[in-house]
Amino acid sequence: MSYESWEDDPNSDLMIELAQKKAWFQCRPYKPIWILDYSGTYQVAKSGQSVSVGQDEYLVRTWNDQYYTTYKEDVDFCYKKMRQKKGQFIKYVPIYQKLIQWGARVMHAFMVETNEGYDVFGKKGDYVLRDKWDNLKIVPKSEFNKEYQALGGADFINNVSLALEMMNIGTSKKHNPVVLRQESSNKKAPSYEQTMAELEAQRLADEAELQRLADEAKQQRLDDEAEAEAQRLADEAESEAQRLADEAEQQ
Repeated sequence: MSYESWEDDPNSDLMIELAQKKAWFQCRPYKPIWILDYSGTYQVAKSGQSVSVGQDEYLVRTWNDQYYTTYKEDVDFCYKKMRQKKGQFIKYVPIYQKLIQWGARVMHAFMVETNEGYDVFGKKGDYVLRDKWDNLKIVPKSEFNKEYQALGGADFINNVSLALEMMNIGTSKKHNPVVLRQESSNKKAPSYEQTMAELEAQRLADEAELQRLADEAKQQRLDDEAEAEAQRLADEAESEAQRLADEAEQQ
């Protein structure tokens, strides 16, 4: 949701407060989701929950058996479809670089207004997340580490003027003294491109390390198989030699 001025955003006070406290950081979900291409009303067997799914939506089942709907285009853009199934649901894994979000832990009770206009409430220690489409959600502190991986990039989002601009709140000097104070700092925050480039480099490094470990495991398996085969042949040769020796003795 975009506003003409940061003063018009019902979440602006909290967003600015967190930026001033340098509470923002980048994060990304790392759990897979399970997708059912379905339209109509879906009845969840265990809980009896009814979920209404539109023609342009998927039914999503989370790792902890929560159900919700989301637009097909968002899932197809941010997740990769796998072959594994759980009943009728198909596994999708995150495309990490497309799911970077901004997160902050709020150390008091708080409320945010969602893009749909609903008020949602968080407890002390819960997290507020904002994605690239400016959707806001609250994640309980007990669930955050089970679903999300914290990344770097805090300096970027914690620069108040950039934070306000990123969140479509506006950066009018006339109405925003926070920006005026921030501009007095000579510290240059890393650019969005630089931050994303660093994250991509880290992702590639992680993939390379995983590939190295996989190659080592594969080579170890091949070595073990070769050793086992050599031992088998040696045992067979020994058994055959013993058999021939026994036959010669009998003759």
